[in-house]
Amino acid sequence: GLSEQNSLPNIAGSLAFLVVIIPTIIAALNALKIDVIARPATNMLNKIMEALPNIFMAVAILFVTFYVVRMVANIVKGLLENTQINQMPAKVGLQETMGDKRISDLVAYAIIFFAMLFAAIAAADLLGFEPISAIITMFIAFGANIILGAIILFIGFWLANIIAGVVERSEQGSQFLANIVRVLIMGLVLAMGLKAMGIADSIVNLAFGLTLGAVAVAFALSFGLGGQEAAARFLRKMQDKMDRERDEVKAKSTLQPSSSTQE
Repeated sequence: GLSEQNSLPNIAGSLAFLVVIIPTIIAALNALKIDVIARPATNMLNKIMEALPNIFMAVAILFVTFYVVRMVANIVKGLLENTQINQMPAKVGLQETMGDKRISDLVAYAIIFFAMLFAAIAAADLLGFEPISAIITMFIAFGANIILGAIILFIGFWLANIIAGVVERSEQGSQFLANIVRVLIMGLVLAMGLKAMGIADSIVNLAFGLTLGAVAVAFALSFGLGGQEAAARFLRKMQDKMDRERDEVKAKSTLQPSSSTQE
């Protein structure tokens, strides 16, 4: 990926020039014995010389990791292409969303991407760039959650289509009922995927709470309006039963004193 103006021999020549010229400048400044100029310049050049090995090691880590991981990613891509995994998006209904990309290509890109992130962490630690290393580590954790959520969504949509097909082919099934089952499962899977990604946890919880509340209110209204007569008959029967029991208790209490007076 290097351009013709910055080819690998030119880069190597520039690095060799730095390695030779910096000690020479340090020796020349020490020979001048001008402390005002020589001391800060010497300190700066010494720090550069101390950092050069770490810089070379960091660059070597990045280059070696890239070429090795690219080879591994191509091998994994070839293995996946010999399976039926590239046909999964068409079965799930996500082929239009993915476009020309295949699952094997996405897996290869993901391997290279995360491997280079880990290599960048190692290079940053070697150079002493701890904030950069912390940021990349946090990004890797977030990316892992995104991949986990994407896998949950993929599997969930696949299962939703399978279950909807089973419902549609059943004896009492229909296209309308199958679509309802598909939408319900996809809604649940979408909430699980967003929860795994760590995206808008409060929004997901609020949406589910509002949905369940709406279902409860709808059930209560349907029972209250549709079953109003049945509820009235039930309450009337309960009231009549309570009235009869109260009358019986009063009758018994009235008969007991009269019988004692006759005796």
